[in-house]
Amino acid sequence: MAPAYSLGTTLFLVVAATGVGLAAPAAILVSFFPVLLHRHGLQLPEPAGPQLRRVVQLDRATVNPHIGWFTGWVQLACNVIFCISAPLFAGSVLLALLGPGQFGWITTGVATNSALIALVAFALLAFVTWMVARGIRITANAQWVMVTIEYLVIVLFSVLAFIKVLASHPAGSTGVAGWWFNPFSLHGFTGLAAGAVLGVFFFWGWDTAANLNEEGSDNRENPGRPG
Repeated sequence: MAPAYSLGTTLFLVVAATGVGLAAPAAILVSFFPVLLHRHGLQLPEPAGPQLRRVVQLDRATVNPHIGWFTGWVQLACNVIFCISAPLFAGSVLLALLGPGQFGWITTGVATNSALIALVAFALLAFVTWMVARGIRITANAQWVMVTIEYLVIVLFSVLAFIKVLASHPAGSTGVAGWWFNPFSLHGFTGLAAGAVLGVFFFWGWDTAANLNEEGSDNRENPGRPG
């Protein structure tokens, strides 16, 4: 999972979505229900073998072959789009971090150069591709490192944000309210649909364990645990 990336690229879209606004936490909670159901489904008895736990084969066998094919196509399309957009975002943020106002190692012109951003993005994607090609173990270990760093950053920023709002009450800030977490605070079907579609992205990545269940240990329990 990439919690910091999900926050950086998605949270502002959820808040800005029509009918969502400050009820964004509720939208994220609603988005978790499909994950929870999928997690429960992975724990059910599976007489056909572990390969049926893969969502494509599961949909194909239990719903419809066409639905199974479409599910696989959606996963493939999403991954292609993600492998284009994620490195570009990472490259842009990395150069911004090195630019004025942060480390100051490069100029604004260099930090915003489209060709250089694309080059950095390509280098990052090439590194990840090499790591994945080396095997699942090195990939999993690298994920542990990255996720640990990301969670530390998120916790730090969250704590500092709460302290700032509670202590100094910056102009335009507002305290946390209980209705933010109430799904009925989402305005109509538009708010529910927009919030849920965007909110699902917050949980993207946990399904890797389900897709790789045949390569992991204890495929009776482990595939659903990340969810």
